[in-house]
Amino acid sequence: KLRQLGVNAKHYHAGLSPDERAEVQNAWGQDVVRVIVATIAFGMGINKPDVRFVIHATLAKSLEGYYQESGRAGRDGKLAHCILYYSYPDVVKLLGMIRKKGEGTVESRREAQRNLFSMVAYAENIVDCRRKLTLEYFGEQFDPKNCRRTCDNCQDESPIEHRDMSDAARTIYEVATRVGDNTLSLAGLADF
Repeated sequence: KLRQLGVNAKHYHAGLSPDERAEVQNAWGQDVVRVIVATIAFGMGINKPDVRFVIHATLAKSLEGYYQESGRAGRDGKLAHCILYYSYPDVVKLLGMIRKKGEGTVESRREAQRNLFSMVAYAENIVDCRRKLTLEYFGEQFDPKNCRRTCDNCQDESPIEHRDMSDAARTIYEVATRVGDNTLSLAGLADF
């Protein structure tokens, strides 16, 4: 579709032959091709300093993966953008892949699930500095003032509304407890 719009773009994925992958990578590295639409197979070993955009069309499996993939942008120190398109069906799809029977150990699947939910928390956070969130995940400290409004959350000047949600939380807890104890039927839940 990009090529139909006149954009000099190529695709890159593990299904290509090694020669085809090398050809695409070389063309991009020499600026013959300006846009690569790729799976994560493309990102490994890329050290092109002037990448201006990294756009994720779906959720990464982990914050580590997202950090590495988005870290391809702006290595020359100039302005670059990382955009993440995310919706909850991404999570459902990835959870299905993680929970697939016969894949890895129980503990490795649990770890993959924890990693995914860390990524979900990052994607759904609409308040905290993205750089602070990322660096804290890796055990580092970062003062959001140093972000200089480079992330979407730091750029957002919408006021934050603080509300006491204690009553709603108690109701949710009570419903969940009663459903878990089988003391609340579906009809009872609808009336709750």
